[in-house]
Amino acid sequence: MRDEPLSILEKNFALEALQAGIRVDGRKVDEARLVDFEFSSTQHGTVTVRLGKTKVLSSVTAEVVEPTADRPAEGFVTFSVDLSPMASEVLVLEYLSSGRSSSTLEEASEIVRFLQQLIRESNAIDTETLCIVAGVQVWAIRVDIHVLDHGGNVLDACCMAALASLLHMRRPDVTIVGNDVFIHSIEEREPIALTIHHLPISVSFGIFSDGDLVAVDPNLQEESVMEGTLSIAVNAHKEVCAFRKAGGAPMETTAIFKCASSAYLRATEVTMQLEKALSKTNNIAIASVKPLEVETTKKSFPLNEHIEGVTAVWKQVAEQQTYLDNEKLATPSHPGVINKTEFENSADESDDEAFKNSDDLLSSTDSDEEMAMPVIARPKGGKGRSKNIK
Repeated sequence: MRDEPLSILEKNFALEALQAGIRVDGRKVDEARLVDFEFSSTQHGTVTVRLGKTKVLSSVTAEVVEPTADRPAEGFVTFSVDLSPMASEVLVLEYLSSGRSSSTLEEASEIVRFLQQLIRESNAIDTETLCIVAGVQVWAIRVDIHVLDHGGNVLDACCMAALASLLHMRRPDVTIVGNDVFIHSIEEREPIALTIHHLPISVSFGIFSDGDLVAVDPNLQEESVMEGTLSIAVNAHKEVCAFRKAGGAPMETTAIFKCASSAYLRATEVTMQLEKALSKTNNIAIASVKPLEVETTKKSFPLNEHIEGVTAVWKQVAEQQTYLDNEKLATPSHPGVINKTEFENSADESDDEAFKNSDDLLSSTDSDEEMAMPVIARPKGGKGRSKNIK
């Protein structure tokens, strides 16, 4: 199949082939193209989906934001679809001839609306688990989808890519102590997967010959001659999660039910392929919510009340680490500020011997003298620091 507008003879040939029960790419009328999931080996939440000659890239990011007033205990899940005219020569020629890309913008908007119905309105993802502090801070999950190659049926490819990237996504673990919120680095704690209740798989059908002929998963050449499209999203529980009918071609009720049955079989097959591909990526240890390569400390620090995204979190952790490195400590004999004291236990030296000098210093001090007594932090391992608490 070449990526240029079809002539009238070629369109008639494609339609006559469908009526004869065959297709221009050799498939049967009820046969869908092969789907392939390629997850990133270095970043969670990034996946490339190939559906025939259609190629889609999806990535998921997360940031901490304030919730809405009407839903203070729920996070956000938003979608963005980039359907560039450069994805296909057909779209490029259309853009050059008309000077605008209204069709691609309209198609991208339709895909976003269908994704919202497919994932958010069907409660496929638990938004309540995205809440950090009710009314104060929640996670905002953003799914960015880029259509790299348009080979037909972009809607199904985008839906598969969105689900796959959400399944692959990991967010930082969060701990709440009193009024303080701690977001842990991936070195400190394992990141947390999103809570997905079910997997609604979208299956689209092309409508031909005034609704008398239906073909699953139409390619770009067949889309140029079809009169409408029917998209049904079904999960493993045989629940219809989303439904979309576009185009003016009518369809009988029996034909719609037949398409729903075919959609369930296709959804079961895609779900198995997705789970198989996802099981090979369990050993990835880096999360996509880490926006900057920052060397962080092993400790956690309370966040400010107002932060702007995950970038602010990592920036604050880096500032706290710098503060600890530059901190000055005090001793009983020198109440003032002196250089930081570090000590290291050797393999033959016990913890008591490591603190012998500190104990002698405390015992030799006049008990009647008022002074700022330090608290010595006893290390668990071989290294530690003493920290003055006034």
